[in-house]
Amino acid sequence: YDRYSVRVSLLLGRIDLLQDLHEEALTELKRIEQQDAVFLVEAIPMIDEACQKLGDNQKRLRILQRIWGLQPSSRIMVALAGAMAESAENNNEAIEFLLGQLDEHPTLGGVRTLLTLLMPFAEAEPQRWIQIIKGVLDSLLEKSQSYCCTQCGFSGRHLHWQCPSCKNWSTVKPVPW
Repeated sequence: YDRYSVRVSLLLGRIDLLQDLHEEALTELKRIEQQDAVFLVEAIPMIDEACQKLGDNQKRLRILQRIWGLQPSSRIMVALAGAMAESAENNNEAIEFLLGQLDEHPTLGGVRTLLTLLMPFAEAEPQRWIQIIKGVLDSLLEKSQSYCCTQCGFSGRHLHWQCPSCKNWSTVKPVPW
């Protein structure tokens, strides 16, 4: 097998999770850092699952902070804010983190997450407004392009290991912001 293949590391991580080998899954997913760090965003759901099964939210938080340092993107920002909110007694740390990041890199996903964290502080009428705004953001995010081919510019919502347009392998990458 190709030790530099992100696809293989993601698949092996999934297999380890299915076999309840959570530490092994995290070890396998960590290899993506050296293979192609831009794909770390693809490992987040499996990292979340492994840490949840291990009952270790602090480990999840540390991993996401390390990934954020290596490859900041809107999806990692949202995952990190969620982990911060879950590990803290209140959402203030996550809210402050998001506000700081949104000042520099405004994203729809970041705003949606911020609204979710602010919801408990709002009164009934503003909560209704927040729900409406979140609905609009959800609709926009469903239609957004998350991947782009570095060779031909093809963009889409799903990861293709072979670009459907130019037929090159491993040229479709997650869009960082």
